[in-house]
Parts: sequence; structure tokens; C-alpha cells
Amino acid sequence: LQLDNILNAQAPESLKEGIKADDEMMFIIIHQTYELWFKQIIHELERLIQLIEAQKISHAYKTVDRIVQIQKVLVQQIDVLNTLSPDEFATFRDNLNPASGFQSHQFRLVEYLCGIKDEQYLVYHRHNPHAYRKLETYLNKKSLYDVFLKFLYDKGFNIPQKMLKKNVSESHQYSEEVKNCFIRIYQEKEEYMALYYLCERLIDMDDHFQLWRFRHIKMVERTIGQKTGTGGSLGAKYLKSTLEKRFFPELWEMRTEIGTY
Repeated sequence: LQLDNILNAQAPESLKEGIKADDEMMFIIIHQTYELWFKQIIHELERLIQLIEAQKISHAYKTVDRIVQIQKVLVQQIDVLNTLSPDEFATFRDNLNPASGFQSHQFRLVEYLCGIKDEQYLVYHRHNPHAYRKLETYLNKKSLYDVFLKFLYDKGFNIPQKMLKKNVSESHQYSEEVKNCFIRIYQEKEEYMALYYLCERLIDMDDHFQLWRFRHIKMVERTIGQKTGTGGSLGAKYLKSTLEKRFFPELWEMRTEIGTY
């Protein structure tokens, strides 16, 4: 388990400065565990893509379920961070500069794997060649949604050619035709039960990711209010702008129309 390496990976900056900041250790450990869980989510997403490419849909259920359970842990960990009051955080916050949430290249890898792609985030990792190369690689790989839509096309669903031939480095763009494919799956679920169950699991995953974003925003507001982030970001204001990001927009939109036909 390489526990010695793991347990010696915490180096509070406040100690180097001779400042007493008892809460910095908790702050570091929380963020390190987030990165470990992000690594596991990436591993599971890659396996999920392989399963869908192999048309093993029922085998994919457990993988999505595991991702959702990990997401629940990520949300719950915010309760631990919420034990940190603004005055306690202030004792070591300045020592975190220029660290920022933007430094988590694994978080971006999760987004890239799910189809939310933005090349501009690479600039934040120019100082880390390994992270930069990995982001560049995943930017140019098919996402989970790309692979799922190709699977639906192969099964006879009316997925537009423009969706199948799009530049994989670009984010997924909403499609009415894709939405109609999902409506068909839900309205004829006795015929497409395996796909129906996978779609519901993907919604669970998307839902929990949005829940984590929301809880993250509230934690930031609770701890630093509307201050800018340590890395120069707009803090809570920026985070709020990401709240409506959805991995599978058509799966959400079709819910408005189910039962109205």
C-alpha cells in the first residue's frame, strides 16, 4: 500500500513559516483524498467506455454504480471541510498561494472523459508537463458520451452523422435528434430495458456530480464568502458559473417531454 509514502505526503506550509495553524493538516488531507478518489473515478470511467465499446451494457451497471458511490463520499467529505471556520482558514490561507482548484488536472480529466471539454484549461498546467500531456491526450480521445452515442447508432437509433463525426476535442453539443432517441428508449423500455437502466444510472452519475458542485460552492461561500480564489480565480462566483454543466443534457431535457406525447 506504500503507506509510508502516503502518510509522509503532508507538508503544511504554515509549519515552514513557523505559524501555528492546526487546521491546515485536515485541509491538506481532504484535498489529497479527493485526488485519490478522482483517480479511481478516472479508472472506472475508462473501464466504462471499454464496456460500452464492447457492447456489454449490463456489465456497465456496476461500474456506474461504483462511480456514484464514490461521488457520495466526495459530497460527504465537504461536511468535514465545513468544520473549518473562516477565521481558522485565514490562519493559513495566504500560505496556499498560488495554489488553486484549477491545479487539479484529474478533475479536468473526469470532465473530459464525460464529454465536457475545454482546451483553455491546459494553460493552468504548463508548469506540470506530465499533467499537461495527459490532459492533451484525453482532450483528443473519445468521451463516454461519444462512445455511448456511437453504440446507439450501431443499434439502429437515429444519431446524427454530425455527432458521430465531430471533432472529439470539442464538447458535446445538444441535439434534438439525440433527445428523441432517449424518448424512444423510455417510451419503449420493455424493448430497450438494458439501455433504460444504463440511462438512469448515467443520470445518477450526472446528478451526483452536480450535487458535489453545489456543495462545493456552499462550502467556499461559507469559508471565504465572495473573496477571489487563492489562484486568482473568481472564487464562488466562478464556481456558480459551472453549476449548470451537464454531461448528458439530452437525458435531462427528455424528461420534460415524457408523458406529453
